[in-house]
Amino acid sequence: MNITVEYTAVIEGAPQAVWQLLAAFEDMHWHPQVNSSRLTGGTSGRAGAVRELSLTDGSTVTERLDKLDHARKTLTYSFQGDTPIPVSTSRTTVSLMPADGQTAIT
Repeated sequence: MNITVEYTAVIEGAPQAVWQLLAAFEDMHWHPQVNSSRLTGGTSGRAGAVRELSLTDGSTVTERLDKLDHARKTLTYSFQGDTPIPVSTSRTTVSLMPADGQTAIT
């Protein structure tokens, strides 16, 4: 069974500034539940890059960058190995759009 969930929020910051954080796929220092993150495979900034996230609860998550589109400010990534949620596969797409001087993130 396929399930799609979509959520959009407006956040502070210009889309280009937010994109710079998101496009640095292996660096999630900005996320409050991530203690550390590092590139473990592939090339930084390119599809196929793999990151390992060490979370504040002591768990580790591995994710692969599947698509990266700088022009559209969109990226897609998927879990690798054991998933932190009870699903067999998960694929997440994040996209940014301008929103009255802020950024809409979907």
